[in-house]
Amino acid sequence: MINQESKKTIIKRTLQGTVVSNKMMKTIVVKVERLVAHPKYGKRYKVSKKYKVHDPANTYQIGDHVIFQACRPLSKDKRWRVIGLASKKVPLRQDYEGQAPLRQDYEGQAPNFARRDDSATAFG
Repeated sequence: MINQESKKTIIKRTLQGTVVSNKMMKTIVVKVERLVAHPKYGKRYKVSKKYKVHDPANTYQIGDHVIFQACRPLSKDKRWRVIGLASKKVPLRQDYEGQAPLRQDYEGQAPNFARRDDSATAFG
């Protein structure tokens, strides 16, 4: 018999990252970035890794920050399952209605790249 007290709780690895692809059915690709210090020089740099994560309802979009957890192997590459949404994708300013876009287009004004005439040069 198995006692209820003798059962061990399994702590599963949990990660957080940004969705970079949702083109597969029930699968998203999540990019996780972390800072690593160089062993000799101490300079910190970013290291990233991509994980294939199970998304059964196809609810997460590119740019969303998600939390996911290790699970049993679901396919050849999938060993992770989505737990929830950490934060939604931040929309660009031009996505808002009624506001001007970030870049202003100059109507018909080409930049002036005309060459100076030779008489205006200092050497001559």
